[in-house]
Amino acid sequence: MPIPLSADAVAAAIQGRFGRPCRYLPSVDSTNSYALVWAAEEGAGEGAIVTTDHQTAGRGRRGRTWFDEPGTSVLFSLVLRPRLPFEGLGLLPVALGTAVAEALRSYGIDGRTKWPNDVTVNDRKIAGILVETKLIGSRVDIAVAGIGLNHDWSGVEVPSGLTDVATSLGREAPGVLPERPDVLARILLAIEELYPLVVDGSRVSELLDRARSLSSVLGRRIAIRTADGTLVGGIARDLMPDGGLKVDAERGSRVFHVGEIEQLRPIPGPSD
Repeated sequence: MPIPLSADAVAAAIQGRFGRPCRYLPSVDSTNSYALVWAAEEGAGEGAIVTTDHQTAGRGRRGRTWFDEPGTSVLFSLVLRPRLPFEGLGLLPVALGTAVAEALRSYGIDGRTKWPNDVTVNDRKIAGILVETKLIGSRVDIAVAGIGLNHDWSGVEVPSGLTDVATSLGREAPGVLPERPDVLARILLAIEELYPLVVDGSRVSELLDRARSLSSVLGRRIAIRTADGTLVGGIARDLMPDGGLKVDAERGSRVFHVGEIEQLRPIPGPSD
């Protein structure tokens, strides 16, 4: 039986500032929805988290649902108060994805980021990130970072076809599978280290260097689906200081700030 992501279990595992206080709900529609209300109406401070063992209406990007059998995922939402203009928040998903990838690598797993919101292992999705905000004027008062990571699918009936595009920590861990509170604690510690690079404009290059080194996208031929449904092909070249992705497309270089990468292919070599 997996250890619940209870407040006591989280308190025993966390090592930094983030993760305090923790509100644990055995089941909830969405940790992001709960955290937004907690922060907006009750004043939850930066670093507060909401954890659960099961989301009944967990959200992904573009309104997708997140596959979640009770106890099989690391599910939480982190309250942040960056006090940045909304336009300055584009690097936050970059930092969060990099933090999750670095946490996975501490277990010997080759975690990589897939712009803009996914973390992968061997090109299979292992974690997703959803950032939702509340503004005061043009500035971000609250940013809630919802993170879901597939922990252990052993003995679980996974939907047909999902294992072709997604994976779990249990499938990828080279040794003993770490318990969920420990995984959560490592992710929080990694976020706590990278988050200041988002809010301190003088350290953006440091964040970008770390993010580039873990990108599964840069240097590869991609097809990206834009917000209006257009599919654009090209080679992913760089992460930009505002969090955008620079792509060398057929009609010249473009920088995308929203979109979804549907295909990833290596660039053919001279002998291909």
